Amino acid sequence: MHTSHHATRSARELPTLLVVSQDRSPKPAWISALRSGNFHAVQQSSFAAALDLFQQTTPDVILIDGTGSMPNVLRMIHELRQAAVNPILLLCEACRDDDLLSAYEAGVDECIPKTISSALLLAKVRSWLRRSWTVPVSFLREISAGSLALVPAQRHLVLADGSVAPLTNLEMRLLHVLMARPDQPISADELIRRTWRDPGRGDPAALKNVVYRIRHKIEPQPASPRRLLSIPGAGYMFSTR
Repeated sequence: MHTSHHATRSARELPTLLVVSQDRSPKPAWISALRSGNFHAVQQSSFAAALDLFQQTTPDVILIDGTGSMPNVLRMIHELRQAAVNPILLLCEACRDDDLLSAYEAGVDECIPKTISSALLLAKVRSWLRRSWTVPVSFLREISAGSLALVPAQRHLVLADGSVAPLTNLEMRLLHVLMARPDQPISADELIRRTWRDPGRGDPAALKNVVYRIRHKIEPQPASPRRLLSIPGAGYMFSTR
């Protein structure tokens, strides 16, 4: 029991990689390499399921297996790019130049040959992961939850009465994670990783401090919050109710 709990907690603390692959083999070697390289790799074989999972988990890096119908792959890339600033990598097997050009136009950050070694694939993913941690706040997409709207480009939250609450970068990042998954508790471990981006910089005390500051900006009664809730044993939640 203790070992299982530790494994689950460790997975939450690892960078999350969404892998979209229709490869029906038991476990492609490159997926095994990712899972052994200190990544929490979550695989989906359905494009629709991958889009749904993306909305729920907000992965750090997205890796798409280009095997199969290229029009479907391009459509998936385009839809993900509309919602994400996260790096999108495409694994290609004998892709033609025009297919690669179309992939870049759809929003891919890098096309990688499937013949790549496991070591080099891991190095590339880690490189893009470092870039994802430094995405400027202004690149985050606008998001609404309930009657509130987050506008990263302007660094503010529009409240229900139309007034505006200015936000710091950390406050913006934290609210973006919470509002992207409204009414769902998110663990403190995940919030720390996604808010500070750089491992080792955030901690539970710093997270509580950011939550405290946000509540004083958006809650009519910060001591009795209705939007940014603490969920015992589960973390924090942005409530739309």
